[in-house]
Amino acid sequence: MQNAYLVDFFLSSMLLIMLFYLYIDILSRLKVLNRVIDSNTLAVAIGHTLRQSLLLSMPLLGLLIFLLWRFYAVMVISKSWGVGGAGLLVIMAILGSFFVWLDMLLVCVKNSRFVDASKLVTMAKKTINKANLPAPNTPLSEVRIR
Repeated sequence: MQNAYLVDFFLSSMLLIMLFYLYIDILSRLKVLNRVIDSNTLAVAIGHTLRQSLLLSMPLLGLLIFLLWRFYAVMVISKSWGVGGAGLLVIMAILGSFFVWLDMLLVCVKNSRFVDASKLVTMAKKTINKANLPAPNTPLSEVRIR
């Protein structure tokens, strides 16, 4: 194809847009999860959804690899391949892979049953605080009956 570099420039811009979108999406998902789930439940949820998120991120990682390959083609065409270009390509590959996996992990955690469990735990803690009941792990010798 005679004007293949135009397609490569377009795909390279899609790579940059994809990385920027993933960064913004991860920040917004973390803010939402911070409001609806506590840290202990989040740790358990991450452990349970890790395999699922790895499997779900594979097609997007394939797309990322294709876009990185086309970005490499743009660097070769523009003769900007060197230490800086190689470093940029490696950084984009590492950050992109991590962003894709983390975004899928946050999606899996948000749609898991652990969010509902965390809401129930939070509601139970608020009820205990309102009623001035002793904590569940308080020994009976320390409980005062009024």
